[in-house]
Amino acid sequence: MVVTKRFFTPRNNGEQTIIIFANSIKNSGSCVAGKCIKTGKWIRLVNCEKGSALPNYKTRVFNIKKREKWPLKILQKVGFYVSKHVPLENHQPENYTILDRGLFDNYRIFPQDLNYYLDNPTDLWGYGDSINYTDIKEKNIIINQSLYLINVEDLVLYYKEYNGKLRRRAAFMYNGLNYDFSVTDREFDKILNNNKEIQLTRGILCISLGEPFNNHSYKLVASIIL
Repeated sequence: MVVTKRFFTPRNNGEQTIIIFANSIKNSGSCVAGKCIKTGKWIRLVNCEKGSALPNYKTRVFNIKKREKWPLKILQKVGFYVSKHVPLENHQPENYTILDRGLFDNYRIFPQDLNYYLDNPTDLWGYGDSINYTDIKEKNIIINQSLYLINVEDLVLYYKEYNGKLRRRAAFMYNGLNYDFSVTDREFDKILNNNKEIQLTRGILCISLGEPFNNHSYKLVASIIL
């Protein structure tokens, strides 16, 4: 299976603006990603060349008009200055580090505008909830895009107990295929609001291909937009 799409390479030190579609939990920091307002291409903001998460303090957004910072939000337009393109060779080509000037607020889009930014892959890197990383390294599977914003049907958000802990999960149908992924959206608990499960007709999800773990790259629901 080959996923083909060209990626935008911004100029070094150039100012860019993206619409935030993911601000999810990653280790003790945040996985932040969005689409460039000029090109529609994905950009994931990382802290170093190894693709580590942004520390949470780096995700606070400066509002020039009010001269204060506040938490990063989904659908927000965020400006920043690119430092370097630092793709993870096999599975995350969209990664960029940013200069220490931080993030600044450029207003936002509205939920009714989301259809303009949706991706339409045939499938989500095949079937199942992960990809064997050996297949990626040996180029049996080529990953040219590790982020998707998709409209899904039959969405079920639920908790699943595993090794004594409650795990956040999302089951859904996309393009006639059923999927069930882990969820890293930091708003998940708030969405369920003490319910064990929520069933929805449809929703918009940001799907991310995670870093290798036990020789697998797991597919994650990075954000849920209802």
